[in-house]
Amino acid sequence: MTQTPSDISEPSAAPSGQRWLLYVIPMAAFLAVSYLESRLTAHYVWVYTGKVALVSLLLFACRSVWQDIRFEARTLLPAALAGAAMLTVWVAVSRWVPYAVFGQRVGFDPFRQIESDWQRIFFLCVRLYGLALMVPVMEELFWRSFLLRYFTDSRWEDIPLGTFSWSALLIVSAIFAAMHPEWLAALLYGIAIALLLKQTRSLFACVVMHAVTNLGLGIYVLATQDWKFW
Repeated sequence: MTQTPSDISEPSAAPSGQRWLLYVIPMAAFLAVSYLESRLTAHYVWVYTGKVALVSLLLFACRSVWQDIRFEARTLLPAALAGAAMLTVWVAVSRWVPYAVFGQRVGFDPFRQIESDWQRIFFLCVRLYGLALMVPVMEELFWRSFLLRYFTDSRWEDIPLGTFSWSALLIVSAIFAAMHPEWLAALLYGIAIALLLKQTRSLFACVVMHAVTNLGLGIYVLATQDWKFW
């Protein structure tokens, strides 16, 4: 079912002119603490745990924009299949295509760097929650609900979800790629997930696709101990 402007302009906790902040604040906090992670690697477990707690609280505080994510059963299967397919693309491109990775992640190995079993289990639960639930919700609200529409038209709130210009698609996908060490895979991913949004008109589909990819990547990392994807 195609959404109309009236579907996305329900009353919110913020005035209309400031509503964009509800999409941006969790993402800004996530990026700020992620920067600290790269500088405080000796305390990575607690910095990452703090990041997850902070961003989760901010997402809850900004929860009026969650209305963009509406459960739609019809999108579950195609979104899950797209997520699995793009997981394969992400790993293959990052591993086998020259110059497809610029920079690196922390690459934290919890089995080598956490001695306590209960602390390791706690961290893995937090890490998988952040990877497979928090990040998909936060990023899809920011990238595909807000930024994709904002670069299409400054009156972005009047634009139905899934409606965007091709220039907005390229700009947002390029920025999305620049935010990931695996820039080429991220570029392809940004385009693919935006096309899913355009086809389904469902941000829920994007969250599902993102969650399946991220959870699959987490399982892949744990199974192969290929920590550079962590």
